[in-house]
Amino acid sequence: MKRRPLDEALAIVDAATEHVVVPCDCRAIVMACNRPLETCVRLDAGARHTLERGYGRRLTKEECKALVVEADRAGLMHTGLRAWRDRDEFFGFCNCCSCDCYPIRAGVRLGMAREWPRTHHVARRDEAKCEQCGICVRRCHFEAFYRDGSKVEVDGKRRLQVLFDAEKCWGCGLCATGCPEGAIAMAPLVLIQE
Repeated sequence: MKRRPLDEALAIVDAATEHVVVPCDCRAIVMACNRPLETCVRLDAGARHTLERGYGRRLTKEECKALVVEADRAGLMHTGLRAWRDRDEFFGFCNCCSCDCYPIRAGVRLGMAREWPRTHHVARRDEAKCEQCGICVRRCHFEAFYRDGSKVEVDGKRRLQVLFDAEKCWGCGLCATGCPEGAIAMAPLVLIQE
């Protein structure tokens, strides 16, 4: 089974015993969008460290999972999840947007897009299932899914065609979690490059 970043985020929350949320520093400073502010998740060692410093708000495991799902619905990417199973402790992860997130904006500006923060997945679309609804276009922060004005026939109706450029995909999985037809899956990037 190919796991989406949302699945990984929920799995790490489930594996943790302590859960804390803090406001996103990037979004609080830049304020380029109106997505939720209280979205950075701290777990176990990160949760303890955050609370010891007098920051954050403790959550139950279920509250934390609900927060992550709601962040996904709001179009926030779950970052910092790679290799968490290989560690004895984990710190947490962010729920980011490309308009506010300093690491993502810096990666783009420095010409290190997809290298920092590192991309680990790439979207794969099943053309036969795709209804050309365009939800993926609206959810994609990197214009990997886009429309160029061309049309295609779907179920006897002419619709604007959704195109995909895998080179622009950062593997955040928002397209997959938003697709009502289940036409998009996330594939590990290493398998694509081999």
